[in-house]
Amino acid sequence: MAIVLEKLKALTISKLQEPGYYGDGGGLWLQVSKTGTKSWIFRYTMDKKQREMGLGSFLVIGLADARERAKACRLLVLDGVDPLDERAARKQQLATAGQADHLRPVCETLCRCTPRWLEKFKTCRPMGEHVGNLCVAGDRKPVSGPG
Repeated sequence: MAIVLEKLKALTISKLQEPGYYGDGGGLWLQVSKTGTKSWIFRYTMDKKQREMGLGSFLVIGLADARERAKACRLLVLDGVDPLDERAARKQQLATAGQADHLRPVCETLCRCTPRWLEKFKTCRPMGEHVGNLCVAGDRKPVSGPG
């Protein structure tokens, strides 16, 4: 038996007020909450478990876009990839890329300044032998007690 797709119509959706789930076919559902907000849900089975993935608000994502997103999710499921895991991995990758971009100037500054800092450290080192365990401003090293 063929899967019936595209049961919902844009005009019908705009009139829906009763809370519940309204199927379009192929795992795409329109969820109407008790407050009347509408959002798109993709339902699927992965590893014998029912899963639901939000696709976005009806106000932001139209029927045609929701169908396209559901189709992309169906293809992932067909390939054995969990759409929720794929989304999480994509978010993590974007976050990591953002961190790398944020740290790049810091790394460049360290690479540029480290030789000068090391040179200054070489001249300060003998002084450390004389100071011993005394607390230096900005240092968290405790002062040694009597013997």
